[in-house]
Amino acid sequence: PIIYYRRILTIPEYMERRFDTKTRIASTCIILLYLVGYIGINLVTLGRTLQTLLGWPILLGAAVTAVAVAAYGYVGGQTAVIMTDLLQGAILLIAGIGLFLAGIWHLGGFGNFWALLPQGHKFFYSEFSSPAQFSYVGIFVQDGIANTGAFMLMNQGIILRFLSLKSVKEAHKMTIFWVLVLAPLAAVAVSGAGWVARALVTQGELETSAGDSFIKVAHFLCTPGIFGFVLAALTAALMSTADTLINAVSAIFVNDVYRPYVMRNATDRQLLKVAKTSSLMAAGCGFALVPLFAKDTIYGAHAMFTAAVTPPIIVVILFGLLWKRYNQTA
Repeated sequence: PIIYYRRILTIPEYMERRFDTKTRIASTCIILLYLVGYIGINLVTLGRTLQTLLGWPILLGAAVTAVAVAAYGYVGGQTAVIMTDLLQGAILLIAGIGLFLAGIWHLGGFGNFWALLPQGHKFFYSEFSSPAQFSYVGIFVQDGIANTGAFMLMNQGIILRFLSLKSVKEAHKMTIFWVLVLAPLAAVAVSGAGWVARALVTQGELETSAGDSFIKVAHFLCTPGIFGFVLAALTAALMSTADTLINAVSAIFVNDVYRPYVMRNATDRQLLKVAKTSSLMAAGCGFALVPLFAKDTIYGAHAMFTAAVTPPIIVVILFGLLWKRYNQTA
């Protein structure tokens, strides 16, 4: 509601109205760092996916997808991003949940599937503080709190989706539907194949690493045509995040760097040109980070980067929203 009724386009713009210009500049730098780093993580993920599928080096796969995503974002802008993401999201839900159900059917029902899982895979939560890289307390604080806050409060790609709605009432409905319906379905869609892979490994029908489990399960369970559909869903889902982030960087750059500090009276045509150029630069900067993030696991790289960047600015945004006495000095 604050963004909608005050006609605010970006979170840094909100920061200036709530605090001062220095805060806007600082938040612009931090949010751009967050978005560009997130692009790099997504390109690493795409690179590793194509490495498993085609045997390409990670850098080659990341480069090809960076060019593809930047190209259709450059041509179509936010409309292209939202429409392709809508289709990609639907495809991912169908393919991911379908793969999970196909695995259960192949194993002879849910009872057999559940019996084949190790005891540690059946806990509602993982162990509180172990294993070190995937403990419940670490993942909950990092992803459940900090990154959820970052996703909904400082990710310009999500802010743009809210701004595309007709009213605050629609935004409230979307938030409820997102949290209570889409998020749980998406969780099953992206993790179900991992559960099925573990059951198939226990039964001796499959050999795979955790990182390759989605693709190996899809290859094991699906006929060639359906296997291609599942792989298209996986690739499209990863690309949908990258295109959102690239478009978000261009929006932040235009509204919080170029227009206020470079050319205040720029025409729409000039702003569009700058937006297109900055989207290409965002893809290039994200690609430059691929070698850094490729040294770790995908989740490890994600954790290392986002846990360091997001919590401080999320605290500032939340306190700014909820506490009137939280001022520039604080």
